Amino acid sequence: REKILGVVFDLMYQKPEQEQLLLKLIVNKMGDPNRRIASKCILLLLKLLNHHVNMKLIVVRDVEALLHRPNLAQKAQYYAICFLNQIVISPTNQSLALKLINVYFSFFEVYTEKGDFDAKILGALLTGVNRALPFLKADIPSFDDHLNSLFKIVHVGPLATGVQSLALLFQVMEGRQAVSARYYRALYQKLMDPQLSLRSAQQAMFLNLLFKSLKSDPEFTRIKGFLKRILQSCSYHLPHFICGCLVLVSEVLKLKSELWPFILQAEAEDKEEFYDVVEGELERGSELNEGEGKNEDTNMEEGNVIAERDKYSMVHREPLYCGAEKSCLWELDRLTHHFHPSVQVFAKTISAGNYITYDGDPLNDFTIIRFFDHFIHKNPKQRKGDHGGSIMQPTGNLLNTEVYTLPGSLLELAKMDERKVRTDLLFIHKFMKRDKELHQVRYGEKKKKKTK
Repeated sequence: REKILGVVFDLMYQKPEQEQLLLKLIVNKMGDPNRRIASKCILLLLKLLNHHVNMKLIVVRDVEALLHRPNLAQKAQYYAICFLNQIVISPTNQSLALKLINVYFSFFEVYTEKGDFDAKILGALLTGVNRALPFLKADIPSFDDHLNSLFKIVHVGPLATGVQSLALLFQVMEGRQAVSARYYRALYQKLMDPQLSLRSAQQAMFLNLLFKSLKSDPEFTRIKGFLKRILQSCSYHLPHFICGCLVLVSEVLKLKSELWPFILQAEAEDKEEFYDVVEGELERGSELNEGEGKNEDTNMEEGNVIAERDKYSMVHREPLYCGAEKSCLWELDRLTHHFHPSVQVFAKTISAGNYITYDGDPLNDFTIIRFFDHFIHKNPKQRKGDHGGSIMQPTGNLLNTEVYTLPGSLLELAKMDERKVRTDLLFIHKFMKRDKELHQVRYGEKKKKKTK
């Protein structure tokens, strides 16, 4: 089967006669149960499109017919969507971008009617829509029909598909210049997702989406609610994600300097007020209390609701009405006493009214594996070449700069002045300095024993 597929491709590539029949034969092999043949089919089709650029719409139509074929295996659907994601879209080819989005949404509508959400297929669909949408200048007429389904995926789906759904919602709503409060409410709830501390692959994408959302939000009250929840979630995150959150807060403050009083000013304390009660009012109040016993629970609930409106509520689901403007960012003070030195430095920088200046990537530089690389004096490997023919590859973010490289050997690091050592290397500097002192003491004791 693999050899026949190669022969059909050679005929299509070099002598395109009966191209419609040959193309259907190649596309049909995308549903082969052998994944080696299916992946080779995707590779050959991409090679064909690079040579015959004008055939992109024709190939997309045949793949669309394959997607809507009844009783097609989920693996074949996934391969077909992955192939559509690999097609190179040019800014001048508006019709191709519109066709791809229509294919994604038509399949999304049929797929969501089944009620069985497969994370891989949904992720591939949302990736394709997010990738094709910037090339489309016109509005999407069928997008409003899928809003409820997308918000449902945000709340009940895995973290990866939830973040991609939020990115799609923000991209479309920002293009219409009308980002809804429902979107901000879903993003506000996603901040407390426990998967965010475990899935490091989605952390960078989520923080990027969060920054763009806060950047375009005109409501300062809602931004204050987001900032408080961001720093509240740092209480159970690892240091690298906390540093990323603090860098995000610093970047938001650069764009919206009106938020500095919320950071620097202390929260106003509630003062107790005392006044005298007249004897007649006291007797009348005791008589009224006897008849109000039945409504005591109702009055307490109403009183709690009124009291909650006058102060910040961290469990409120709406960031615009959580009362963050009546509080301050006291969560930042807790991070100044964090066990990680870089978190302390970043938090103290913001607390002092300054911006964080850091050229590296905190999500990579302050991980545990990078700490061990520093400890064994190992610089990160530079990325050489790609890993296959896929265009959907992560870009290399390890730069050969002072942020990532180590200053000489560990012995030289131990000899350095503590004030000149970077915060991420401070623990290693103290450890190596202490180890060197202990080694000298032990060596001196052994030398004394030998002389005796």
